[in-house]
Amino acid sequence: MKIIHIVLFSSFLTIGCSGHHHHNYERDYKHKIVKVIPEERGQTVTVVVHHQGKLTPREKKFLRKHFRKKFGHKKHQHNKNKVKIVFVLK
Repeated sequence: MKIIHIVLFSSFLTIGCSGHHHHNYERDYKHKIVKVIPEERGQTVTVVVHHQGKLTPREKKFLRKHFRKKFGHKKHQHNKNKVKIVFVLK
């Protein structure tokens, strides 16, 4: 009986873990993004992201994080938290 439980439990773990993948911009989102326009005004960098199709809140969260890292680099080190992301449906 214990062996059956161990086999079932390990099979559930492998099935659950195999379906999960980490977000990747190139693989998951690049085909949805039409154009990215960074604009620097004073101390704030505004990134306007034109996309096609609807984005889920989870996708928007990942893209915000991705573009904050990309456009909040060393040149804008003192403005690290001042990167504003705007999504525009094309």
